[in-house]
Amino acid sequence: MVRLKHRYIALEVVMSKAFLKRNMKPKVITGAIRMHLNNLYGELGSASIYPNLSVRYLNAHTNTIILRVRRRFAEILLTVLPFVTATESTEFKNTDHKIFFRTLYVSGTIRSAQKFLIRNNPLVL
Repeated sequence: MVRLKHRYIALEVVMSKAFLKRNMKPKVITGAIRMHLNNLYGELGSASIYPNLSVRYLNAHTNTIILRVRRRFAEILLTVLPFVTATESTEFKNTDHKIFFRTLYVSGTIRSAQKFLIRNNPLVL
């Protein structure tokens, strides 16, 4: 039996004032990533990464997220993240909220990603 290896990507979310912190939900974040993933890599890239993509940690107070993705697709996801600039609003149709991700850390374990966030986030204290 083969063990599936993952990468954990710690991100900081930089958002516009119109995008409220209560709107920051895992489904909204993965939907924005999937939309831009489909634009850049087509259906094949979207179908290969999206089932393996999950939000493991989300903190709306500090605007940090930890994503989990299979190690094989981590580089593809890291190339898509700078292009994510807006997310579609589910409350109001035809409106986009400005949002982008700043990659902070890439790790092989969730524990080391959490340690990095605790050590380098001044809003925790």
